[in-house]
Amino acid sequence: QLIAQYPEGDVFVPALFDLGNLLFDAKKFPQAIDRYRAAAAKDPKDLLDKVYYKLGLAQMHADAADAAADAFAKLLRECPQSPLVPEAHYRLGRALQAQGKHSEAISAFERAIAANPGNQLIELSMYQIGESHVAEKAWAKGLAAYRAAAAKFPESQWIHEMRYGAGFCSQQLGAYQ
Repeated sequence: QLIAQYPEGDVFVPALFDLGNLLFDAKKFPQAIDRYRAAAAKDPKDLLDKVYYKLGLAQMHADAADAAADAFAKLLRECPQSPLVPEAHYRLGRALQAQGKHSEAISAFERAIAANPGNQLIELSMYQIGESHVAEKAWAKGLAAYRAAAAKFPESQWIHEMRYGAGFCSQQLGAYQ
């Protein structure tokens, strides 16, 4: 109600963001998207990266991968110093995968890896590179990606998926052994 009474008050930008977060947590993604968009429209310098990040996540949950990709791209473009940049590259890659833009997704995952974000995000990015190669039926590249991920992270919680991907690509290449 306060936001409705004072729509121009920049002091309420954090409140818009917090309301978006509450709606996000309640899985009310369209309403959360509205709050995040309203907060982003105020161009809050200290919150903009977080607003775009949560906006992108909410849009992915709302099956709006194109809008999510746009939100993550805005974060990367407008907030290049944000600590969320590596994760935004990864999330951009996932949004591009959802749109069937696998070559672009691979580039986003490679940028996530290059940002040296920490092992879990590198693991996920390497695995998703394999997934995108498989979606493009680039079996040899997929095999190489899965093998590289499994070799770098042999204790990964996704090791079974990595091995399955490598086996699937090998089968497609006729390497049944």
